[in-house]
Amino acid sequence: MRNEPDLDQILDSALAAYTNQEPHVGMEARVLRAARAPKAGRWAWVAIPSLAAATLALFFALQPTPKPSTPIARPAPPTAALEVPRMEQAIRTAPRPRRLPHQPLTAPPEPPTAQQLVLQAFVLKYPEQAASFVRTIPSELTIEPLAIEPLSINSLDQ
Repeated sequence: MRNEPDLDQILDSALAAYTNQEPHVGMEARVLRAARAPKAGRWAWVAIPSLAAATLALFFALQPTPKPSTPIARPAPPTAALEVPRMEQAIRTAPRPRRLPHQPLTAPPEPPTAQQLVLQAFVLKYPEQAASFVRTIPSELTIEPLAIEPLSINSLDQ
């Protein structure tokens, strides 16, 4: 580098060709202050995640471990032979689920009319005559189809 021209001269000549305007007042002091300031921002990217990982590790390390439960001594079950019911008996003796009351799917019937009450009284008082009356009704009723004449629409001009 000794053979090369001085770095300051190169910078001055490059900056002189770049602009003719003078720098703002105090610009040099601000640039020097920023260059001398400690670079805390670079370490923050490493320090913050490291601190978070250490906090999590410490949290999990200090968690209390559950104490193992000690088994409680229970008396031995009686050794007498137990009669086990067969499956069919268990099914027959098992309580059946209760059925819910039947809910009608239609609306409750309306009270009978006066004509219906008279007919009911007639059938109860004279059953033979009511049966003979039913036999007189033809079993095959014929319903003739309706005949509808075609529509004719007259114009309003006529």
